[in-house]
Amino acid sequence: MESYFIRHTKKIAVSKEDIQKIFEQDRIAIHFPGDGEHDSESIEPSDYRNREKPNAYKAMRCFKELNDNGGYIWAKYYTTDKVKIGEVQPKSYEPFRTYWSLERRSRKPGEAGYRKIGDKAILKTLKIKNVSVLDPSEAIEVAGGMTPPHVTITRWRKIGNRLERLVNHAPFDQEWRSLGRTQRQETICSEYLRNPDVKRCPKLEFLLLPIGGTLEDVDIYGLTDDGKKLFAQVTYYEKSDRQCKQKRDDLRKYQGKGIRLVFFCRCENISEEEGILFIPVEKVFEWLKKRPTYFNMTFGLHA
Repeated sequence: MESYFIRHTKKIAVSKEDIQKIFEQDRIAIHFPGDGEHDSESIEPSDYRNREKPNAYKAMRCFKELNDNGGYIWAKYYTTDKVKIGEVQPKSYEPFRTYWSLERRSRKPGEAGYRKIGDKAILKTLKIKNVSVLDPSEAIEVAGGMTPPHVTITRWRKIGNRLERLVNHAPFDQEWRSLGRTQRQETICSEYLRNPDVKRCPKLEFLLLPIGGTLEDVDIYGLTDDGKKLFAQVTYYEKSDRQCKQKRDDLRKYQGKGIRLVFFCRCENISEEEGILFIPVEKVFEWLKKRPTYFNMTFGLHA
């Protein structure tokens, strides 16, 4: 089954108490009322195409997909700091009947779909089973540093199988490749640079920018212990792969006096070529395994 993300925000035009009920009943909910005189119970995406917010059709399509097939869910509710995870039961759609607590500001009186406070409201809900509730600190560990999507509901591909394994109480793959779809590889490599076990590797003293995504061609930008600038790139590609060669060429643009370049990738040996020090990611992983506390926390394990 696929993994999904949903958030319940204050924009859902029902009371805080209603959202809390949804949370306590182990349900997820969306509220797209439709254009009729009353809120629609339909979960057919075609009934919402080009009628409301631009994302209404996509949200309903995702919701119906979840209802048809089930899936693993990561749910956030504005009424609590905790995250609820579990497995959505197929064919569990049930309308939740309540009342509007906000005026529908996108519509004016007399327009199709206008609602005022106190009008009947229908939330569309799905049931969750195998539920676990995560504290904020636990949620960070499970998400692996990934920021949840900024939408109401969506399939969450980047989380890989981490959500599935957590819901089923299965251990995470304790392999370097299992960290490949998050920023954890970059984070671990930056920590490696602070205490490298390769003599010719520059030693990172300070980060100068946040790790990953800050610079177009660089994952790690910092200052070495001997006062030089350090630029590093991290990839899981083989050194001979075309994508790896492109990343290497991008990194080489930063060459200059007082600058050290490091490239982490899948390669057999440590080598230095054209001013770039290549370090196998497997060596970094061996370094990580020698630090059991760090290793265990990286993979969501606890002593």
